[in-house]
Amino acid sequence: MQIKTRVKWLIFRRYIMAKKLKLFSERVSKIFILLGLGLLIGIVILYWFNDHNFDSNYQINDNKLSSFGDIIGGLIGSIWALAGYILYYVALKDQRKDIEINQNALVVQVDTFKQQIEEYKLQRDELVLTRKVLNEQSSTLLKQQFESTFFNSLNLLNDLIEKLKFEIVTNRAVNRGSFDTNIHYDLLSGKDTFIKYLEKFKSEYMKKIKYKIDDTDGVKKGILDMTSIQLRELIINTSHIFFEHHQKLLGQYFRTVNNILKFLDKNKKSIKDSEFYMELFRDQFSSEELILVFYYFIVFEDKQQTKKFIEENGFFKNLNEDLLLNKNHKSLYKNIAYM
Repeated sequence: MQIKTRVKWLIFRRYIMAKKLKLFSERVSKIFILLGLGLLIGIVILYWFNDHNFDSNYQINDNKLSSFGDIIGGLIGSIWALAGYILYYVALKDQRKDIEINQNALVVQVDTFKQQIEEYKLQRDELVLTRKVLNEQSSTLLKQQFESTFFNSLNLLNDLIEKLKFEIVTNRAVNRGSFDTNIHYDLLSGKDTFIKYLEKFKSEYMKKIKYKIDDTDGVKKGILDMTSIQLRELIINTSHIFFEHHQKLLGQYFRTVNNILKFLDKNKKSIKDSEFYMELFRDQFSSEELILVFYYFIVFEDKQQTKKFIEENGFFKNLNEDLLLNKNHKSLYKNIAYM
């Protein structure tokens, strides 16, 4: 019998727990409030009707009124207190739901922010890769443009060299007693002309150093009597006269050489392996050609920046000193020009 009673109690308890959420609701609280209000009205009516039939002249009985107050406070107050507790419980439950909803929303927001952060990281990595690719493409394009200009300039320089001409008188026969002459010329072209131009340059230089007239006393002085400053002025003046005199034949060639050197100087920081192109350009010159370039860049003031670039990059490290008009002329450039 006790076991059956305990089982029934457990069943009832589970039923109550299952219905707990329905019992503690705002609707149930309203029912209790209305129930308390109905009891209050009913008790008031019964009290006054049974006791003195709503006679306003009847003297109030304090004991009955006290009992009436106890009934109101004990029964109806308890019912309304229960209704208030239920409302409080419902408010807490709703608040808890709101908190859970807010927490879930916060979790969702956090997850969303994490996803956005991951997306931003991916976008940043993608932008870095894109920038790297663009930089590589830009570098490749820049190098292609550089090489195109460089090799086109070399082709132009080679074309100019092929067009160079130098006439050599090989035989001159004169018939005495008449004005008949028989002159034969050999025509040199290309790089062979630089050999003759250098010989001509040496010849003009040797004429200058046969003697040097001092402007102060008019005394002729040999080359051994000249100071280093006078020798320097002599080779600069000789070079200036020679290159000005042959400007029509050699001017475009030397201007092209100067432009290529300026182009290499301008792009030395933006192009990798710029030394390779400098070496490639230097290897284009014959020994005699390099000597003429050597003397050309000591003459003109507007070529001094190019002269500085030549020195910084050891442009004359393959220079044949034996072809110099005077080995002391090496001092016209800094030592790094030969390294």
